[in-house]
Amino acid sequence: MIASHFVIGDILRSLDADNLAETEKIFNKFAKRYHKDRHLKKIHDEFEKYLMDKSRDELKDVRKKLTDLRAYRRLEASSRGMLALKDRRHLTSFHDFDGI
Repeated sequence: MIASHFVIGDILRSLDADNLAETEKIFNKFAKRYHKDRHLKKIHDEFEKYLMDKSRDELKDVRKKLTDLRAYRRLEASSRGMLALKDRRHLTSFHDFDGI
């Protein structure tokens, strides 16, 4: 099972609140719950790396990747993967979403 855009939104809201301890707690909870979601796992690993290095660039990258993943999951949930006009939708270039 993969994490929905609602779950990713919860992680982003905690990240935007600038409470890293709470973000780490929430991120770990969802990473454990959705352990088969390879995209979330990869972003979680980058967040863990940020916690060790404290590089602002890494945190920006994590935030951007979470935002992109949430948008992709939102699109996926709304279309069930079968859009009639795929070329007119904003995020259809994320065919496999391995860009993370």
